[in-house]
Order: sequence, then structure tokens, then C-alpha cells
Amino acid sequence: LKNHLLFEQFIGRDRELNRLTTEFAFIRSGRTKPLIILGDPGSGKTQLISEFWRRLGEEAAILLSGRFFDYLGSTPCKPLLDSLANS
Repeated sequence: LKNHLLFEQFIGRDRELNRLTTEFAFIRSGRTKPLIILGDPGSGKTQLISEFWRRLGEEAAILLSGRFFDYLGSTPCKPLLDSLANS
């Protein structure tokens, strides 16, 4: 790790985290709604979800996650199917 920078703080995504918190409250009120996080490769989608999940702490929730690789010719439903298979 000699030549690598390590960041321990999550910064610059307050708007997205607030939106996830709002949507999670909507879901916790008894309504169901899928949340799909989209973005370019390397834009921080996985880190955003990891940070949101960490901040939930002890909240009871099920998180389904998957990856879609368009260039591999997979189907758009593959992330959902993978999530269900791995949960």
C-alpha cells in the first residue's frame, strides 16, 4: 500500500445519500418500490450503496444487489435474478 491513497471518509454524495434515505423511509412506511442505481463505470455506485447500507446500521432491511454487464450480452433482468439467487 506504499504508493496508494486510502480514504476513510465518504464525501461529496450528500444529495444521493439523502435521496436514498428518503426513498428508504417511503419503503419502510409499508410501500414497496425498487431502487435502481445507475451510473458510468467507476462513478461510485457501489461505494454509495455501501455507505448508505453502513449508515442504516441496525435497521432491518434486505438489500439485493447485482451487476449488469451490457457488453457481455446479458439480459436486463440478470442483476435481479442474481440478487434473488444470492439472497
